[in-house]
Order: sequence, then C-alpha cells, then structure tokens
Amino acid sequence: MITTNGTDIFESGCELMDVTSLHRPDPGWLAIDSHSHRHRWHADGAIATSYSPSKKYETPSLIWIQDGVEYFDDGESLPYGHHDEHRRQGVSCHSVRRMIVNARLIKRTTADGLMEMMDEIPLGKIYRIDVATRRVFPFMFLATGQAHEKEMVQIYPHQPGMWLPVELLEFLGAP
Repeated sequence: MITTNGTDIFESGCELMDVTSLHRPDPGWLAIDSHSHRHRWHADGAIATSYSPSKKYETPSLIWIQDGVEYFDDGESLPYGHHDEHRRQGVSCHSVRRMIVNARLIKRTTADGLMEMMDEIPLGKIYRIDVATRRVFPFMFLATGQAHEKEMVQIYPHQPGMWLPVELLEFLGAP
C-alpha cells in the first residue's frame, strides 16, 4: 500500500526482482603479498572506497593465471585459473535483501504542483526502482516558504540525487 499525499491511498501489486548481491567486491579488502605488494579493489580506475553496482571493479595489481579450460555439455567453454600467490580477492555480500521493480513516469508534476520533472524526460520512461529506499522527505518551497513532504524512491542502481516522487510513477513489476 502506498500513500501519495497523506490522504490518497492506493494498492498496487507487482512482482519484485531480487538483486541481492551474494558476491561483490569488498572495498575494505587489502592484501599484502610475500613481496610486500599491496593489492586492493579499484573502481573505474581508482582505489575503491565504497560499493556501487554501476561501477567496474578490478584488482589491477593481481595477475590471473589460466590453469585450463572447462567444457560444459552444450560445448560452451569456461577458462579457470588462479591469481598469483593464490590470493583471493576480498568479497562481501549485501546485509539485507535488495528488491527492484520497474516503474513508468506517468506525469510530470505532483498534485500540489511543488515538484516537476524536466521536459527532456519523456512521459512513459521506465525506471528501475529500489523498493527498500522508499522514504518520506521534508521539502520547503522557497518562493512561498511552504513546507511539504513527499514520498520518494531511488532509481537503481543508486546514483546521488536520483530520487523520484512516488505519485509520478506507475509500478509495473519486475524488470
């Protein structure tokens, strides 16, 4: 059940997609090998300080050595191997389940007219929404000093500032 402006209530049912990561880079991982080389995760070319599913993670200082190739029944091959000195990169998992759902932008302006979407964003655009981020935020309309609250959800994968008012969206189900 979702409340849009404190008085209107509607129910919506849809399937959710579980995007919980059971194996993701741990930005706090650091390994020092027998030659005193430091190995850690890098995200988009810089040392990783946090995790975001929208970034590419790698360990550029570790050398992967291919030991062989494994073949599946359908003929697909998969190389297997190890990293130098048999080091394993540090990984972790989400501490809570992450569920996302598709939502369509169905209007540009909230009912009270205090929040608007840019004209460049087309109606009907589909967003992936992380349902665990649903929050009520306080806002202030500076021109009049009017305080108001909006129920907001964050776009997945998370990007700073990418929140949408729930009342502008129609929830569709799992992507």
